[in-house]
Amino acid sequence: MYYQGEKSAMKKYKIFGIDEEQIPIGGYISPTPQSEKYPEKESLITESVYKKVKESGINFLIAFYESLQTHPKEFMESLRLAEKYGLQLMIRDDNFYAYRPYQEALFVQSLKTYKDSPAFSGIHVCDEPGSKKFDLLKQMQESMQRNCPGKTCYVNLFPHFATPKQLVSDLSAGDENPDYDYERYLRDYIRIVKPSYISFDYYPLTEKEGKIYPAYYNQINMIREASKEAKIPFWCFVQTTNWWPPFRTPVFSEILFQVCTCLAFGARGIQYFPFCTPNGETGNEIFHSAVLDLDGNRTSVFAAVQYANEHIRAVSRVLMTFEHIGMLFAGELPAELPDSCVIALPDFVVGFSGKHTLAGVFERGNELAMYAVNSDMFEEEELEIKFSSKRNMAVILGNQKLYFNSESIKLRIEAGRGVLLEFFQR
Repeated sequence: MYYQGEKSAMKKYKIFGIDEEQIPIGGYISPTPQSEKYPEKESLITESVYKKVKESGINFLIAFYESLQTHPKEFMESLRLAEKYGLQLMIRDDNFYAYRPYQEALFVQSLKTYKDSPAFSGIHVCDEPGSKKFDLLKQMQESMQRNCPGKTCYVNLFPHFATPKQLVSDLSAGDENPDYDYERYLRDYIRIVKPSYISFDYYPLTEKEGKIYPAYYNQINMIREASKEAKIPFWCFVQTTNWWPPFRTPVFSEILFQVCTCLAFGARGIQYFPFCTPNGETGNEIFHSAVLDLDGNRTSVFAAVQYANEHIRAVSRVLMTFEHIGMLFAGELPAELPDSCVIALPDFVVGFSGKHTLAGVFERGNELAMYAVNSDMFEEEELEIKFSSKRNMAVILGNQKLYFNSESIKLRIEAGRGVLLEFFQR
């Protein structure tokens, strides 16, 4: 009998036009129109750039600059190209934007422009809202379901280190409630807005290579627990570049580390930020080359993103259809793992050893799977798992699937990478 963890009864997960057994993989931001900041740069809403987006392996984009009202031609071209290359698009419509007064009649009118596009999957509504916006977001969520059911209001939440003032009132403006904490922020968002998923950002890579912010695992686990209680999935962001001032451009293994640790915690959506390099106003932040640079060229992280996405597709079926029940670890980790997510070994596992291994455990009925990550971003790991008797299993390394029948298994896992083990009943 397999270990039986706490049941979460996750709702059937199909938010927009991506196969329900495939993890959504997003790029924020989408290819950019020409901007006043870089007038010498051509618009990236072109065939060649969208082809590169497709080649990267992502399956949806989040629009930021090319709104229907400010860039109508580029808006329509982005829909056309997304449709051509089989991508979903979270469009930008300023009549459905939480930073402006909302009038449903105006939204219904502009919706006619794009409603029938197969690429239209939802609308980029808000990034890092304070709780004062939650009633508005609820109103907009209900309006979307009335007017285009099945599409999504794209909202991304603050990380845990946002100040009480930010958690209440967005960009540090307005009244501050010193007693308003992050857990209450998450609870209020879920209770009031009733979202289909939780998206959040937390960028862990500091200026020193190989080091991450110490609260990284705690941040993901806070979202995991809120997601589990609400029975909705959560999506993570992956840092792709360096910007104001402490974040650095990841090397290959650091991209994989971020992706794979999120998968180990049970994330059912991966997003890259930035995907295309911002070419306009972003407050005080100055961004350097992301997955695609200001000219739409591939950068140093493109190959890592492409590899990670191939791996995500290979493990999606299990990670999207099994329920996450908890975490295991062996050896030293680069950040503290919260006790609340750590579980006992499954009853058929008698040994689990490694120097830097983090693993998520998943189940579906009497089936069990384990997703193990080498949490060292520079050195290879050897993970050994011993069983009480011979086990039939499938192992996915990268995008390659192998089958074993054995009383133990040793796996060499390269820096930052993950491996999926799916155990079959005999």
